[in-house]
Amino acid sequence: MFKQLILFIVLLCAPVINAQEKPTLETLLVAGSTSVTQMLGLVKEDFNQQSKTVMQLRGMGSDKGITAIAQNLVDIGASSRYMTKLEQEKWPHLKQFVLAQDALVFFANTDNEISNLSIDQLTAIYSGQINQWSQLASFEEKKSRKDNQIDLFSKGVQHGTFDVFLEFLSLDYMKSPQSDSIKLKKEGNRGLYSKNDVLLYNEFNQALGIVQRIPTAIAYDSFGAVSQFSELKRINKIRVLSIDGVQPSFETIKSGEYSFVRPLVIIINTQSDKSMKKGKQLLRFLEAETVKKKLSELHYVMVN
Repeated sequence: MFKQLILFIVLLCAPVINAQEKPTLETLLVAGSTSVTQMLGLVKEDFNQQSKTVMQLRGMGSDKGITAIAQNLVDIGASSRYMTKLEQEKWPHLKQFVLAQDALVFFANTDNEISNLSIDQLTAIYSGQINQWSQLASFEEKKSRKDNQIDLFSKGVQHGTFDVFLEFLSLDYMKSPQSDSIKLKKEGNRGLYSKNDVLLYNEFNQALGIVQRIPTAIAYDSFGAVSQFSELKRINKIRVLSIDGVQPSFETIKSGEYSFVRPLVIIINTQSDKSMKKGKQLLRFLEAETVKKKLSELHYVMVN
């Protein structure tokens, strides 16, 4: 009787094995551009439900994402720029697909009366030729030198957004001794680097937080990402700037009237069956009209 009682207790405490237990779900790892992973994050749950695959997103910059997919360390790479000719020659087995158009937008604090800048003015600001906001507008209140200086911030150098920023403004950069800053100058062999340090950030929400707190700051990032935060009204001290009189919007980006437009790209490794299979799976999902509509409503100009 005692042995039977012990056996009953053991059986009662044993873990229950469910014959109907679901198998472990597959994963889809997308890594690279923070702008692309931000966009994919908006439809991640929809993808997971439809495909029964768990999408994992790692925002670490376009440069690292391209290298990771080239070395077959991830399923899909993500980039907010086209691959360079050097990258295409080095890794001819990589195939890139444009998902959407996004834009680079510059923003300042609302305490700053500036609302529009020209491309030449932006170049002069970041190359150190213009150091004070009063050089661009006459302030009603007299400000101290400290309150009038322009504090420069930029996306980190490993990001595709940074590469596009350099291209648009025809700038070159040099890393400062401090790992979190760079110095800029106009592109070309002539000319000196600016004495001004440009501090770096990695995530768009960091940039928004910086400009929200610092009235003299200027920064830039993805239009799609910034627009979503603006609508949540968490950043009431941020003003997105017009460039050459054109305000960034879904319409001006789509028409090309706003000039700072760049592609959002995913990259597949054609030497990997796994990457090919999962790349096709993700592209089929993103081609659905319901998905395109959702992302369009969130300010991304989807490519047909």
